[in-house]
Order: sequence, then C-alpha cells, then structure tokens
Amino acid sequence: MALDGNPARVRLDARLTLAGVVREFLWQNWCGDPGKFVLGGILGRLHAETALSPPGCDDAASPSTLAALAGWGQPQPFLGAAPVRCGPLPPRSEAPGTGPMFGSDPFWFGPYAGYDETRRAIRIRADAPHTRNGWQIKTLWLVSQHANATVNVRVGDLAQDAQMSVRLSGRYLLQRSFVLDPAHPGAFHDPATADFPSYVYFSRAGCYFVEASWPSGMTRVILGVGR
Repeated sequence: MALDGNPARVRLDARLTLAGVVREFLWQNWCGDPGKFVLGGILGRLHAETALSPPGCDDAASPSTLAALAGWGQPQPFLGAAPVRCGPLPPRSEAPGTGPMFGSDPFWFGPYAGYDETRRAIRIRADAPHTRNGWQIKTLWLVSQHANATVNVRVGDLAQDAQMSVRLSGRYLLQRSFVLDPAHPGAFHDPATADFPSYVYFSRAGCYFVEASWPSGMTRVILGVGR
C-alpha cells in the first residue's frame, strides 16, 4: 500500500538549545503489511533512525498518509475517503486571470486543494489544518464585474448530517449563506472580477453542494470531499 507524503519535510529555522526544538509529524491509516518500519531523520549532516510501529487501519479504501502537523501538537483526527461521484459532473471553466475553477461566468470558486476528476471530489491533504469547525481549506470566490449584481451563495451537505461553513476574509462569523457584492470585493487580482478570499470548513468526508443565484441565473455545484 502506498504511503502518500513520504518522505515528509519541514523547514527548521530555530536556535538549538538544551531544551530542544520539537516538530511533529502524523502517520495515518496503514492497512498494509505490519512488518518492521524505521523512522529516519536528517538534519544537515546528522542522521538518526529508530524502530517504528505503524498506525492502525481506519479505512482500507484510503491511502496511508504522512505529513507534518499543521499546528505543532494539534490533534488531527482521521478524515475518511472522498466519496465517488456525489452528483453530476461539476461545471468548470476558465476564470479571468485565474485559470480553471468551479462554476462559470459570472460566478466561480476555487478551493486550494487537489481535484480528483474520477471521484468528482476535492482531496484534502493530510497536513490541512483541523479546527473545532472542521478541516480548513483556503477558497477563493469570484464574481464577474460585468454582472453588475450581487450573488447569493448557500452551502451545505447533501445528507444533512455534516457541516460546511465559510468564513469570508475580514469577517469573524462562519456562514452557510452569504452575499457576494462585486461593488465591495475582499481583494483584487484582475479588473474583470471581484475577489472574495475565504476559508471553508468541512466537518467530515462527504457530499457537499454550493448554490449560487443572481438576477439572471443560478448554478448548483455538487462535490465530494475527503482524503
């Protein structure tokens, strides 16, 4: 069974003291041969090894992963496998000055995560931060300036037993419905669009939707989310 993220690396920029410097890594979901394993570390010209026991098998359909923890010492629960084909093929198109994103003119969004076309799912990396609100993924929302209208957005999960929420840049509250007003963008990168940076949170692996509507139309995107 493959081990995604091996070898894992972290940049160490610290003054070494007698108290030591701690950096932590997380190995999850080993469903392969429970043979002998060795943990090796390299720091400059220094090299050390020690025997290592593999983690348990949480989901045989998901890869085993190794990654530096997003927050040192932060608990990182296991995220299940991304479901396969939660819905129809999600619309994707070239957004001005950005590249392929979900949606089409005048509304797009793009999570900073890998997209698995076979599963029609977003694949969250093992080192993605996990918070009390769920796994955190940086996401950019775009509205075309020529639309000259606000876009109403609603997010959620299809099974209604998980949570998806959004924190737009500059706002404290988590929201499951919000308005994107191109007259008041959160950022700029291209004169043709209004940008709205955000963080999106998923409570677990599952099937999620993004609905957007504006005076002349609407769209609904369904995506799987998981490892």
